[in-house]
Amino acid sequence: MRSLKARAFRRAFQGFLEKEWNQRSARAMELRRFREEHDWLAEHGLYCVLHDRLAKHWQEWPAELRDRVPAALSRVIEESVDELLYHCWLQWQLDGQWHKARSQVRALGVDFMGDLPFVVSGDSSDVWNNRRLFRLDMRVGAPPDPFSPTGQDWGLPLYDWHAMERTGFRWMRQRARRAGEMFGLFRVDHVIGMYRTYYRSADGRKSGFSPADEDAQIRLGETLLSIIGGFGQVVAEDLGALPEFLRPSLARLGLPGYRVLRWEKTEVWRDGRKETLLHDPAAWPVISVATSGTHDTEMQAEWWDSVSPDERRLFTRLPGLHGIDPNRSFDDQVRDALVRVLYAAPSELCLLPFQDLLGTRERVNVPGTVNDSNWTYRMPMDVDALRADHATTARLAQLAGESGRLVGYYSSTSASATAGVRPAVGEGPASE
Repeated sequence: MRSLKARAFRRAFQGFLEKEWNQRSARAMELRRFREEHDWLAEHGLYCVLHDRLAKHWQEWPAELRDRVPAALSRVIEESVDELLYHCWLQWQLDGQWHKARSQVRALGVDFMGDLPFVVSGDSSDVWNNRRLFRLDMRVGAPPDPFSPTGQDWGLPLYDWHAMERTGFRWMRQRARRAGEMFGLFRVDHVIGMYRTYYRSADGRKSGFSPADEDAQIRLGETLLSIIGGFGQVVAEDLGALPEFLRPSLARLGLPGYRVLRWEKTEVWRDGRKETLLHDPAAWPVISVATSGTHDTEMQAEWWDSVSPDERRLFTRLPGLHGIDPNRSFDDQVRDALVRVLYAAPSELCLLPFQDLLGTRERVNVPGTVNDSNWTYRMPMDVDALRADHATTARLAQLAGESGRLVGYYSSTSASATAGVRPAVGEGPASE
């Protein structure tokens, strides 16, 4: 498909070049304005041209290109005028299609939520053009934790926070501004990475956090998230082994973190015995995201059937799950009860995987797995088939409507109301 689309793009661009650009048409002027308004485009296009030509990581390019010698870059620019324009044109086309789609769905009371990864690939125009902002001698990863005793090496470049601060975090502002242009709200992936980044040297002899000091970590994280939050609504992905200061810091900033039902529990010692306490979703903070799992976890059906009856008993003590037999295997009754508990949480935002709404078991991702089936989830039915399945749509409308999360829901038989998040405190409906 990539090869086929690439040929189609080239033919479309050739037509644009001959009929629009060379004729200085109105559409040609639109592309000129787009290029002027997005100053990252020039470097992105130059990087793409060189990457296509050399087919290597930029650190393996000839020294004069790797190190951005001005005379060498000027020669490439002079030789590649149409090719550079092609990459700008392609981004312009994508941007236009994206905003057209977004305006159409927003007319229905729906918006897009995007993702802002906390760090970027080393083989990218961002790093090639801004290497002074990165420590290329260090590799970003995750520290050892109960899930990974040796930690994780992601092979990503480490931010040089001091260098970034000297620029007023200009590059980070540009990233956030672009995310704000594209999404109604965006999830900051691995938000703890905005406070501190775990790194190790290439030979593994040196490792630690940057910054190393907790006060500096809090100051950095709150500075960055305040900057990012200035361009749109931020949702903070705060999962995994985290320092105690993170959630209080997010609360001070008014940013929602995640509450994953199966993980919201605490171990305490009572009378010399270790006891597990479940955090009742009814007591979760309003500024939070209620969810059943993530793209890295198994679906609720598989999770429920894999845990012991004693583990299930913890959950059946929740008011919303009273009456569920902890020895009962996953079925439609368990599926709907778990969804009701999450919808009933006071969390301002509730995110549920499609599979958990249907009660199916297909996983999106098994972490650490590289094969042809990972990250290839396909819905079992398309939107038209889902719309025609009145029993399913009525059930989903009722589950969401009972909790007040479905704006316009008035009865258990309503299957046509518009879905939305619960309105924020003191605000009107999230959608009409």
